Amino acid sequence: MVVSHEIDRAHRDAIVDLTVSYSWAVDTGDGEALSNLFTSDGKFQGADGSVTQGADDLRKFAVRVHESRPYHLQHIAFNHQFRALNTTTVEVRSYVHVYTGSADGPQLLGMGTYLDTVEHTSDRWLFKERRFESLGRTERAATQPLGG
Repeated sequence: MVVSHEIDRAHRDAIVDLTVSYSWAVDTGDGEALSNLFTSDGKFQGADGSVTQGADDLRKFAVRVHESRPYHLQHIAFNHQFRALNTTTVEVRSYVHVYTGSADGPQLLGMGTYLDTVEHTSDRWLFKERRFESLGRTERAATQPLGG
């Protein structure tokens, strides 16, 4: 028997806000904000299989991604789908496009999918796991790290 757990609009909105907060934290290099979006044992897995786990490593990750290009990145996540595992755990998948600016104007660097497991704590949703799967990078971006 399959048990369905409904996710109300307020929780969906809060989870989308979590994903938006992730983009802002990474794109601005705000490591403290990024680390606060994950559970204490939460982790980020990049497309290359690398795992970033723990508040200190997540803080460093945000700074590293932000400083990796002369023109900063913009992560745009959209088309969220939700699947409740229980009343406090939800799987979310969304598309992501990563852009950067350049002297020639904005460039799409790559695109992919986020596969997230989020948990509701006493007062908010946090990432338990965020996994980035790359669906490709533009030729110009192929020689530089994408960041996720």
